[in-house]
Formats: sequence, structure tokens, C-alpha cells
Amino acid sequence: MDDTEFEQVSAAILALFPPLAEVEQRVALTLYQLLAESGPLPTDVLARISGITPAETERMLSSWPGVYRDDDGRIIGYGGLTIAETKHCMRL
Repeated sequence: MDDTEFEQVSAAILALFPPLAEVEQRVALTLYQLLAESGPLPTDVLARISGITPAETERMLSSWPGVYRDDDGRIIGYGGLTIAETKHCMRL
């Protein structure tokens, strides 16, 4: 894939996600970081680290596409990053 194709694919993927307000961007970045560093993530932990209430965090997460949870309700995936084993893999 050349640079132009990569940019086109990246733009198409980004267009699938709604624009996020500043606080939502902070929560999303925190979520990516915590998923990359640890195991399943309870919503209240994400809320505490993001500096907002668990209720507000849950409201955000329920409106976002691509949020995946385990049987205990902990977050295990978001926006293409998952700690669950899948048949798909992306290598950068």
C-alpha cells in the first residue's frame, strides 16, 4: 500500500467515527492507553482516571460505536483495539 492509498483508507475509517468533544477525546485517549497497558477495564476506573463521573462515562460509551465488553461489563475493546483474541490482526 502506498502513501496515497494509506491516506485514503485512513480517511475512510476516520469518517466512520463521530467527531468528539474535548472531554470525549480525553476519555477516548485514556481508554486506548489503558486498554493497551492492562486487562479488562471497569467503567468506574476509566471515569476516575478521566476525571468525570461514572454516569457520564457510561453515557459516552453507550453512544460510541466499537465499544466491546466482557461478560462482567468491563471494557475489552474500542475502535479497533481489543484485548480479546480475534482472527484479525493489524501489524504496523
